[in-house]
This record gives sequence, C-alpha cells and structure tokens, in this order.
Amino acid sequence: MRMRSYNLNYFVLSFLSLTILFFSFSIFASTDKTNNDQGSFFEDLEQFQKTDLDLKTSQAQVAYKQDSLLAKKLSWTPDLNLGLGQKKQRINNESLDDVTYWQAQSTVNLLRGGKDWADYKSSSAQLEAQKISNLNSQLQSELDAANLIYRNLYLQQTLKTQENFLKIKQESLNIVQERYAQGKVPQQEVHKVEVDLSQQKNKVRIAQIEIEENLAAIQSRFVQTIKTKQWPFNDQVSLKSFKENISPTVAEKKLLFEASDWNLTSSKAQYWPSLDLSLTYFESPIKNTNKDNTVTGEWTGLLTLSLPLWSRYETAATVSSARTAKTIADNDFSKSKKQNEQQFSFLQKKLNLSRENLTEAEKNLSLSKKLYDDYVRSFKMGRISTNDLFIEQTRLISSELLMAESQLEFHQTITSLCVLQGDNLNTCLANGL
Repeated sequence: MRMRSYNLNYFVLSFLSLTILFFSFSIFASTDKTNNDQGSFFEDLEQFQKTDLDLKTSQAQVAYKQDSLLAKKLSWTPDLNLGLGQKKQRINNESLDDVTYWQAQSTVNLLRGGKDWADYKSSSAQLEAQKISNLNSQLQSELDAANLIYRNLYLQQTLKTQENFLKIKQESLNIVQERYAQGKVPQQEVHKVEVDLSQQKNKVRIAQIEIEENLAAIQSRFVQTIKTKQWPFNDQVSLKSFKENISPTVAEKKLLFEASDWNLTSSKAQYWPSLDLSLTYFESPIKNTNKDNTVTGEWTGLLTLSLPLWSRYETAATVSSARTAKTIADNDFSKSKKQNEQQFSFLQKKLNLSRENLTEAEKNLSLSKKLYDDYVRSFKMGRISTNDLFIEQTRLISSELLMAESQLEFHQTITSLCVLQGDNLNTCLANGL
C-alpha cells in the first residue's frame, strides 16, 4: 500500500510539473517582444475614418459655411426681379380691360452702417472655424478609433492571462482534492481552493464581458473586425516636435470669438440709417379710342433713406444678445486656452512617467519569468512546496497584467498628445516606429 501511494504521489507531481512547464512555455510565448503591428494599425484607423458619419457631417457643414460666405460676398450686388402679370376687369359680364404687362426691378443698398462688411467678416471667421472643427473631428475620430484598438489589445491580453490563471487554479484544486483523499490536508484547504477557483472564473467572465462591450463599441462605428494583433509602438517612440499652444481647439475658439465680435458690430449697425436705390421698368399695352394697342414703357428710379426711429426695442435686444454671445465666446476661448496649456503640460509629464512604467514593466516581466523558471526547477527537485510555486505563478501573472496596463496607458497618452497639438499619428511620431 505504501508503494502504491508513493507511485500515485509521484504521478500527481509529475503531471503537475508537465502542466506547469506547458503553462510556462505558453505564457512566455505570449509575452515575448514581437514586431510592432503598425501596418495593420494604420489600416484599421483608415477603416474607422471611412465609416465615421460625424466626419461626413462636419464636411457638409464646411460646404454650408462656404455657401454662406459666398452669399455675404454678393451682398454688395443689386437684387434683380422680373415679373409678368395680367389684369382683367369686368362689369356686368362685359370686359372693360384686358391687359398683360411685365416689369423688371433692381435694388441695391448704398449705405447700411457697415453691416454688410461686418456680416462678411463674421461669416469668413465662421468658415475658418468650421474648417478647423473639421480637422478636430478627424483627429477626434482617430483618437477614438485608436483607443478602441488599444483597449481591444489590452482586453485580449487580459483575458488570455486570466484564462491561463484559471487553468492553474483548476490544477490546484485537482491536487488539493487528491491530497485530501489521501488524508494529507484538511477539508478547509479544499474549500479555500474552490473559492479561489470560483473567483477566478468570475474574473474570466468579467474580461469576456468587457471584450464584448468593446466589440459592440467598435461595431457601432460600422467596423466589423480589427486587424491589429500587436501593440503598434514600442517604448522608444516619441513626438517629432512639441508644438505648445497651437491646439486646433484653441484656434477654433479664437475664430469663433472673432466671429461673435463682428456679429456685435453688425447688430449695432441697425441703429444707423439705410440708403437704398431702386430702379423699376414697367411695360404694358394701352388701348386708345381706335381700339389699337399702344405699348408703353415706364422707368422709375427711387432713392430711399430709412431712419430707424423705433423698432419696439428689437434692435436693442439683438445687440444685447450679440454682446452676450461675444462674452460667452471670449470666456470659452480663455478657458480653452488655459485648459490646453494645463493638459499639454500634464500629458508631457504623463508620457514620461508612462514610458518609465512601460520600461519597468518589461524589466519586471523579464525578471518574473527568470524567477519563475528557478522556482519550477526547485519544485521539480522537491526543494519548495506547491503553495510556494503557486505564489510565484501569481507573481508572474500579475507582471503580465501590469505589462498590459502599462502598454495601454503609454499608447493612449502619446496618442492624446499628438491629437492635442493637431497632428495625425502617422506624421506626429518618430523613433521606434
């Protein structure tokens, strides 16, 4: 019986050793440095932008602003209207008059207190702001798409690590149950490992839920699959240059403030007199006593000076509204400028720290692998217990998770910094590409 028990224990330990060695090999293969998957990454970004409806909306708004500016440019040209009519008059069913006529009218404003010029300048500033807004939409689309790709990589690595850890927990339960059956450990030890296994299963399911949630977010952007399978950048990548205080968002806010200032000037112009010139040509036949029709043409010129004396306070209300809009635009510009300065400074510091974290995480994972190899050899020679080996496995898996988190934070930070200063990723980054 003692020999049989010895053979059984030897079989269990041998099986555990093979399982641990297989897990060690698989987890090492998944965490070795691989070539950065930049080609697939930029292809995925392009796919996101092609299906981004917000970008199409922004481009349509640029076209609308261009048409509005053209209308303001043509405000100095005269209006031209052409009319055609027929006049019929009957008394007691007898036709007294039956006349067909046509007229042409042209009106041009000569003076309006500079309102047309102010409207033109406001529309011009709004067009430039919309162009920058369109650029911001492109950058924001790239940022959102990149974050979805980064999070997909992070969650896939996290799930793989948690699934590997689940295998270890299951093997732990098998070993403890075997030892309990041999009377070597109390039942409390079995319950303890069962609780650990249940908790690990919960972590795996949570990781699966997060992957499905991220996939739903990806597919809501009309993208079905992601080609990127590896992190696109390494810890040596950096920005080609730092362009502080040139954020497109700040430039857009500045242009909107300028547009609101011209809008205020335009609304104040309504207090000024308006001088308009109108020219009308009217032509119609005239019946004479011989029943012959004589065509007559009439020219009318009219010069009108309008003095706004009372408009039921509407002009004052319009000016007040424009002044409020200018104040709001000024505050938005100042706030955006300050936030941009602080965000730029913060992201620079965060980039340095996240780069250090990524470098340390790589070193930490490498050391954890070597330490784990040593523990596996010691376990095979019977120098350490199973619990000691499981503790070291937990350390290795924690290093795996830390590495994935460091990659995610580093990639998100450097992408946010590029977008903040108005650059695309393919033109912003240098080194390590």
